[in-house]
Amino acid sequence: MTSEKKVDVTISDYTVRELKPEELLEGVKVYLQSFGYTIESAENDKSLWKKLFNRNMAKFITAEENGKLMGVAGLFLFDPIATVGYMCVLQEYRRRGVGKAIFTAIMELATSLNYESIGLYASEFGEPLYRKFGFQGEHYVRQYQILSNNTKIKIQDDKIKIIENLPNWVLDLDKLSVGIDRTKYFRIQMELGAKLIVVKDKGFGFYHNGKIGPVIAQGAETAVDIINKSISLGADHLITSKFDVLSECLSNTIKLDKGGNLPNLKMYYGKRVPQSLNYVYALSSFAIG
Repeated sequence: MTSEKKVDVTISDYTVRELKPEELLEGVKVYLQSFGYTIESAENDKSLWKKLFNRNMAKFITAEENGKLMGVAGLFLFDPIATVGYMCVLQEYRRRGVGKAIFTAIMELATSLNYESIGLYASEFGEPLYRKFGFQGEHYVRQYQILSNNTKIKIQDDKIKIIENLPNWVLDLDKLSVGIDRTKYFRIQMELGAKLIVVKDKGFGFYHNGKIGPVIAQGAETAVDIINKSISLGADHLITSKFDVLSECLSNTIKLDKGGNLPNLKMYYGKRVPQSLNYVYALSSFAIG
């Protein structure tokens, strides 16, 4: 790929530019505050951003006015797709074209890196903007809270294992399912403490900090076994487009509660990459915008 275009554009009274390494924590807090989340997870999120940034797997764009960050977005560099996430603008800076300016810079950066396929998950507020850039919707996903009685969950420990290596069959199944190579991303997740749960040659999932995901499996039964194991470890939420399938397969002691979480639309721009999404039972993250 060619060298990326450096972003530093002054628009009216604010500047759109690349986020500096020392601003990563501030950028995380801007994202959390923009969507009404608490900033308790800011340090954990910063650790992920930093590793992705340092290994040239992510670029971040921000808008700044008078030394204060107004919004932020990330471009995550996979092969052969780039994905956009954490797209946000603080409440007090909205309706000034800040979001459009940041997203324009993100798209120009992706183009300069020769990406022809770009994916994202759109919030209700972001979807109209992305459609103006030519993005098309695919399907909806939603985050669910897991309501369960851990003592009544049945786990077949003889076939479910937690392993410390990253076997080739996991990487092959993942690439078949989502169409991209996430090897480096998974290694970073494991470095940060994620546990890899597997049913050999049939499916796998990651558990970290109360979250399940991704869960990739060749059948719903295997996916549910992995989810049950994650719940026994402390998982309390997951992100999925397969609510109906999972609800039918999960035991009566487990319920998925959408609470106040709104659905978000998976969108793509450019060339379609072959995928087998019927294997995807939970997402790895939810970097909406």
